[in-house]
Amino acid sequence: MTALAVIDSRGRLHGYRYDTQFGSASVVKAMLLVQYLRAHPGIPRHERLLLTRMVVGSDNAATDRVLAQVGTGGLSDLAWFGPDGQQMDDARWYDASMRTIQMFVHDMVGHGCATDGDSVLVVPCGARQDTTVVLPPRPWGSSYTLLWDSADDLPRQPAEPVSGDQRVTARSLRLYAVSP
Repeated sequence: MTALAVIDSRGRLHGYRYDTQFGSASVVKAMLLVQYLRAHPGIPRHERLLLTRMVVGSDNAATDRVLAQVGTGGLSDLAWFGPDGQQMDDARWYDASMRTIQMFVHDMVGHGCATDGDSVLVVPCGARQDTTVVLPPRPWGSSYTLLWDSADDLPRQPAEPVSGDQRVTARSLRLYAVSP
């Protein structure tokens, strides 16, 4: 199930399936847990405690220990892009002028997780002016369908799939469904 909720500057709740409730940890911690479980069929008691602290307690030190064991390969289901459609690297994360990023979350079908298989792209635009973003190219997606835009006063029907350059409203957030 895919959902997104944001609260605007006036305290109003907006979103796509925002009234759906999920019990979850951060996306990264959940993906590290999946990667750990793929690599370790049996979990010793001390490791179970570490994983519990990471997910339930949101313990960052425990997260660092799990990351050291499994590496970043399990995070390939999550990818970050700049407004130019290129993947983020260390230098770009520290670029103080960057005000728009894109977060790609790949479906989890076939990985033992109970989701509906949607891949989504979240595009938060923190810029003071409207910005053009380049949606990530293949292999990430062939096209993107806008599901929700925080700049809209009322939710709209899903639009036709798009790709390439898209104009995003300043200080807004968009949610796209991804077509492989």
